[in-house]
Amino acid sequence: GLGLSVHGGFRVVTEGAVLAMPETGIGFFPDVGASYFLPRLPGAIGMYLGLTGHRLDAADALYTGLATHFVPSDRLAAVADALADSPGDPVDVVLNRLAGRSPVAESRLAEVRGDVDWAFGAPSLGEIEKRLHHLDTAWAADALTALESASPQSLEITHALLARGRQYTLRECLAIELALTRTTIRTPDFLEGVRAALVDKDRNPNWQRASHGGRTLSF
Repeated sequence: GLGLSVHGGFRVVTEGAVLAMPETGIGFFPDVGASYFLPRLPGAIGMYLGLTGHRLDAADALYTGLATHFVPSDRLAAVADALADSPGDPVDVVLNRLAGRSPVAESRLAEVRGDVDWAFGAPSLGEIEKRLHHLDTAWAADALTALESASPQSLEITHALLARGRQYTLRECLAIELALTRTTIRTPDFLEGVRAALVDKDRNPNWQRASHGGRTLSF
């Protein structure tokens, strides 16, 4: 749902929200406009999320800007009525009335933001991994584990897409993603990722191993 909702002007989360773009874990890449909106997040957050598939909670979603408003789950049903009852008020004002205390100050991603920007702001996948090893922290170890479990092909495609995404419009990004999809879904890594995640559900994909930078993308 993130790929659909993120392009809207108002993105409401509750305390139970979980957001992620985990496509590299199934041999694919973040699509539905991710090559547009992830590179436009602050710092290197978008590269981090796209490569690792890290799951964001409500606080992280608000911190990154992927969410615009917080409404507690017990007030969520009141949103539609509140908007209908206040036709002259801006949507932002109505949502803020229902918000309560925002959890953004509790963002765990904010705590490691400096490390995220330094490591995932590196110019290549190999350098990202080197910087994560250099950090030698629990967060860096988790990030490395995520990269090591992902499809190498997917990491290369995703890194190339996100590194260039800022120079394209949303329409151009969607066109590029569609073209890449047509070829990626025929590759062994995608077939293996779908098998491991959705068919056999053993969560143990056997990726085709390739050195980073071995795939050249033209777009």
